[in-house]
Amino acid sequence: MIQGLELDSWEQIPKTDGEFRLVDWRPWIETPSTGADQVGLFDRWQKNALRYLVPETGETFKVQRRQP
Repeated sequence: MIQGLELDSWEQIPKTDGEFRLVDWRPWIETPSTGADQVGLFDRWQKNALRYLVPETGETFKVQRRQP
């Protein structure tokens, strides 16, 4: 598994693909509006909101869906 992940080459990613920017990954990655220093991964689409899961803590938060 370690060979397959090629962890030693990960630090080269910014040089080849540019810096990671959260805004480029929306709606799949989001930060809570509370200003907490957390990153949530898309978990569920609800009627009026998108729900995100913070992997490190198991906490969830919702972000109101943006209407077109």
